[in-house]
Amino acid sequence: GGTYGGGGAGELLENTSFSFNSSPYTVAVGGGGTGSQGTNSEANDGSDSVFGALTANGGGAGGSLLSSADNNGSPARDGGSGGGGRTQGINTPQSGGSSVLTAGGVGFAGGDGNKTAAGARIAGGGGGAGGPGGDADTSAATAGDGGIGAAVSILSVSEFAQVNLGEVDDEVVRFAGGGAGNRNGAATAGSGGLGGGGDAFVVGLPNSGGGGGGSSSTSWAGRAGGSGVVIIRYTRAAQSALAVTSSASSVAFGSAVTLSVSGGSGVGAETLALTSGDC
Repeated sequence: GGTYGGGGAGELLENTSFSFNSSPYTVAVGGGGTGSQGTNSEANDGSDSVFGALTANGGGAGGSLLSSADNNGSPARDGGSGGGGRTQGINTPQSGGSSVLTAGGVGFAGGDGNKTAAGARIAGGGGGAGGPGGDADTSAATAGDGGIGAAVSILSVSEFAQVNLGEVDDEVVRFAGGGAGNRNGAATAGSGGLGGGGDAFVVGLPNSGGGGGGSSSTSWAGRAGGSGVVIIRYTRAAQSALAVTSSASSVAFGSAVTLSVSGGSGVGAETLALTSGDC
């Protein structure tokens, strides 16, 4: 997260029709982007996660105010989900970052930041894989919530308890929630998006791809996003029947017969066992 703007979640890419072969696969788990570190410091984007030829983009950094001056800041950045917009002048919205996706991935834009008539700074929430980050609400003096994460089919709620990845929401497991936008003055901070998004001043959930929460001034650091995760689940292909046929239907004592093997699947050697009968 930035100085105010919530961090965007990483892209979520779930492929249910992938076919494995015997080739090696490169696997890289992306790290969460670092938060802003105070005056004249911007937040950083998260890094990509990779499995073979598939890539899920890291989340976009939240927008940061670089000093106490309204017009001195860095914009929210694009990513798998976009970062939340920072604040500027009164009723001068600052746009959240856009979502940049690979084929089959999901992610959403970050919300817009703003400033109330009373002078409170309220930032946008980072986008999540299941929905956009919330815009700052000047009438309610409330910063934007992080976007909700996306539900996945690869992991059930009962399995969640065994691996502790993602975040449970009713009967589904969600990943890649957006980080909360923060505020100062007489205003209310947003909340992190379900699926690992950090609340204000809270890091994104590790191994979730969630965005980090924003800070409330240049005296405080924005929070880092959660690391990504690569989950691999597979079923073995059904084995086709293996048939053994003989070159003769009966064999006289002392004669030879040829056995042939056909069908089957996979690799490996066939083994035949010979057992002598009684005379």
